Order: sequence, then C-alpha cells, then structure tokens
Amino acid sequence: QPLDSAALDEILDQQLRRLQRHVYERMSVRSFSIEIDQSARALLLREGVSQEYGARELKRVIHRRILQPLASLVAANRVPPLGYLRVSVDPGGESLTLLPEPPRARSQRREPVRPPLAE
Repeated sequence: QPLDSAALDEILDQQLRRLQRHVYERMSVRSFSIEIDQSARALLLREGVSQEYGARELKRVIHRRILQPLASLVAANRVPPLGYLRVSVDPGGESLTLLPEPPRARSQRREPVRPPLAE
C-alpha cells in the first residue's frame, strides 16, 4: 500500500527529530535548534519519496540537503550556540538555504521542542 500524506509527514518528522537530537547530543553546550519551514519540508518529501520505493530515500535526502551543508557551517563556526538554523527553499525553488540566526530575545523566543531520547 502506498503511504498517505499523513504517514509521510510522520516519517519526515521522525527523521528531523533524529537530526535535531544528533545536534543536541554532539554539540552539547554549543547546540542550536533547527527550524524547517513548510516549503523545505515539501522539497524534502518531493525528493525523498517515490511511488516505487516509498520514503526509503528520505534519510539520504536529509543527509545530502541538510546534514552535509550543516557540517560545513558548524566547522566554520557560523552557527551560534543556542541559536537557530532556519532551513527554507531558495528563491529558485530547487535547493535549500540554511541560514544561521543568533539566539532570540526571551520574549520572541520559541522554546525548541526537544525530541525524546529514546525512540
């Protein structure tokens, strides 16, 4: 049976929670929150899901489109501790833009939802 959109959204959410947990565990006090907008989610699903293979490719797409560029940003100290990494689709609609942001003021700050450690 092909997966419906709710199941695909849940699979994407699980993969993104794993990515966020990885950042929290590896970066410790230098960790940051990742915010992925709807257009970026749609691109990830479009590239990571097929009729033939379902969502099997989604993890690799997240690795290639988010994790690899993120590693370069972290290595260059471009993501501030306790800050945010905003992921969106570039104006051309074909690639993702990763934009580091500083920590927000307490009144503006949306507290990140930390994923459960056990899955």
